[in-house]
Amino acid sequence: MVVLGGGLNLYAPEYGEPVMGSYAQARLQYAAHLKRQTGLPMLFAGGKGWASSTAQTSSEAEVAAASLLRDTGMRIEWLDKTSRDTRENALRAYEVLAPLGKTRILLVTNDWHMARSVKQFENAGFQVIPAPMGFVQPPQVPVFDYLPSASALATTQLILKEWLGLLLT
Repeated sequence: MVVLGGGLNLYAPEYGEPVMGSYAQARLQYAAHLKRQTGLPMLFAGGKGWASSTAQTSSEAEVAAASLLRDTGMRIEWLDKTSRDTRENALRAYEVLAPLGKTRILLVTNDWHMARSVKQFENAGFQVIPAPMGFVQPPQVPVFDYLPSASALATTQLILKEWLGLLLT
């Protein structure tokens, strides 16, 4: 199983250290659920992204490993601490897993990120079984469909970024 990073919060006073961003935390939580169900080993892919702050000292993979161990007692078998984007996630994961004969993977990322991720991982040489999570949900109160909202704008930004990324991939 390969789990894609999705950002960090550089410092969480309540923990005294960096923590996973909301997308990355949700991906990690779902991966832990799948690991409990399947027993599959896990690779977490995430270094320091292209837009990372110079204050970031730990990779996303290191923070994910510490978080999962702290919260569940589970260990992540392989950490990709160097990739900066989805393409590099795929290439680094292949460098680690292919020599072990592991080229068929369960890929965990958000629903809106899956199409581009699958393409990158297939281009790297993997046979991919998508394990999407974090699906974009319809509004709970339909009358709000006609009102602008910050969450709708954020979702639109994500979808447009992924659409553009897919076109450029």
